[in-house]
Amino acid sequence: LENANEHSEQTIRKILFQKQQKVKDFSGVDFEIVAGELLFRGKPYENEVFTRMLFESIEKGCKPGPLIRFLEKLEQNPNVKSREMVWRWLSNQGLAIDESGDIVGFKYVTKVTETSHPELFKAGADFTDGYTGTMRIKLGEPVEMPRSKVTFNENECAAGGLHVGIFSYAKSAKHSLICKVNPADIV
Repeated sequence: LENANEHSEQTIRKILFQKQQKVKDFSGVDFEIVAGELLFRGKPYENEVFTRMLFESIEKGCKPGPLIRFLEKLEQNPNVKSREMVWRWLSNQGLAIDESGDIVGFKYVTKVTETSHPELFKAGADFTDGYTGTMRIKLGEPVEMPRSKVTFNENECAAGGLHVGIFSYAKSAKHSLICKVNPADIV
């Protein structure tokens, strides 16, 4: 039994060393494993979803830039709960992270016409949100909402705010848009 434990410990050390080397090769100095703990720029970053995404990126031969930029933006998010919740949301929704570190999602919208939404039409909107019909959406322009107007309740899917999701969330609508979301802005 002692030899089995010794062998097992050697195997674990070897696997850990291989993972350390892969992480170092992947990102240079941004990520490292020290004493079995994953660090991002010297700070512990323990998150199961993130760790899985990191190793999937390494195995697929992806570049580290998008993940690093995502983390930099996420660290700017003032809400600790939002920073924690985003990982579960990404995992459940299967959303992508683009080159700039933003999340790519879909939003269902309604086409604005002079008769359907005269005020938004006059304001130059191309679309409005599919839920309230009050949001001005002009293609190519950022859509923003004050954080104070966004309902923070992870159990309420249709609370006040700007919503994006996977394609199946938006596909039932007549119109849907591909949207970029800065992780610093997630509530």
